[in-house]
Amino acid sequence: SLLWWQSLTFHWFAPILERGNEKKTLDRVDLELVPLPENLSTDAVFDRFQHFWKNENNKKSPSLVRALAYAFGRDYIIAGLLKCIHDVAVFVGPITLHHIIVFLRDPSAPLYYGLFWTMFVTTSQIAMSLCLRHYFFHCYKTGLRFRTALAVAVYRKALRLASSERHVRYSSGEITNLMSIDAQRLQDLTTYLHSIWSSPLQIALSLLFLYRQLGASSLGGVLVIVI
Repeated sequence: SLLWWQSLTFHWFAPILERGNEKKTLDRVDLELVPLPENLSTDAVFDRFQHFWKNENNKKSPSLVRALAYAFGRDYIIAGLLKCIHDVAVFVGPITLHHIIVFLRDPSAPLYYGLFWTMFVTTSQIAMSLCLRHYFFHCYKTGLRFRTALAVAVYRKALRLASSERHVRYSSGEITNLMSIDAQRLQDLTTYLHSIWSSPLQIALSLLFLYRQLGASSLGGVLVIVI
């Protein structure tokens, strides 16, 4: 249970924060206070990617995206579920506020009614905060694996190219860009890719609650947004 709590609250990162508070500037040796998990090491990440990439090469139309999804997609799916919980919990606050106002306006309302909605909004806000932090954590882990796998794959491929082919087809600058800039862009993409479905969900829920509160008059604002 202690490990579960440390994972939930990121308590495993506390030694780094304490050392940084003491020294003000961290050294490379200080990073050993939080050992890198085995499944995030370069060898483990590349071996997993290489396994699925070999499977793709046996197909008629190999896909790099599919290989990355099979290799590291599980964490990213978990991140999507956490984002969904967060997005839904965002709308708990306005709903709860409405019920609390109703409770305060009604002198005859039972006390447990107000306590229930107070505890409900508190719990939802804590859950929303934790879900968002773990969402970003899973996204950054997935992005780190993407960048590591592709950088190592490109580097190994460059070492196997013949000298003549390397100079004719690929310049050293192009190879460097693939390993650094392009791999970094793919890592950055993971943080925002879930917005493809998350943004429409938030807009739809917002419009639904606006319509419930304001009726047909809320459609005027929607029309302005569409225009």
